[in-house]
Amino acid sequence: MNFSNKTLRTILRAIHLIIGGMVIANIYTPLGAVEWFESLVKIALPILTLTGISMWQMPFFTKIIKRQPAPTQI
Repeated sequence: MNFSNKTLRTILRAIHLIIGGMVIANIYTPLGAVEWFESLVKIALPILTLTGISMWQMPFFTKIIKRQPAPTQI
């Protein structure tokens, strides 16, 4: 599946904001006392980290992905 850079960034941003909202709800609302919600947030924290890093380093990742190997001469 090929996404444009804008679409990919929009998807990552939406995921990042939704999970960030869950973390804020866990900290500042009574939902933090609910065991299943707390477990869900603990699972979602690595996803939050990965989406943040991938949005931050997107130019670096696309440069690595688009890099073509040097042609070999026989």
